[in-house]
Amino acid sequence: MSQQGTLLFSKTPEPLKAANGTYRYQHEPWELLSALLTVFTRSDAPGGLEKGILVPKRIIYNVHDKCAQLLELLKAGGARPLRELYDMSKSRSEVVATFLSVLELCSAGTLFVTNAGEGLSVSLREGAPAVLPEMDAVSQEQAWKN
Repeated sequence: MSQQGTLLFSKTPEPLKAANGTYRYQHEPWELLSALLTVFTRSDAPGGLEKGILVPKRIIYNVHDKCAQLLELLKAGGARPLRELYDMSKSRSEVVATFLSVLELCSAGTLFVTNAGEGLSVSLREGAPAVLPEMDAVSQEQAWKN
């Protein structure tokens, strides 16, 4: 292995054969396309494509907002199957927010999860205040950014 600065190379570069000074390496088409894509998606390249064109914008769903939505839903309709809460989600980000919200509300003592035969059922805990749990510092920073 050779090392140069902070870069680590698993093997040393192959020496070029001196065949009339001509470079004769055969590139696979996918290697050339990958290199071209790298050049065009660089942010510092003048006239390059914007990253938003190639990569869809991330959807961020706020966990605190999802907690409020779940509390309203359970106040209005009573116990719900957990699967139904996930099925209502429109994106993977919202599914994750639903999962984290259920965990957060359970740890705050607001929700109660039971085994209802065909799956898990989620309901408001009797006597527990149906209020949003206190957000930790990371959640507050995330909510502030949105």
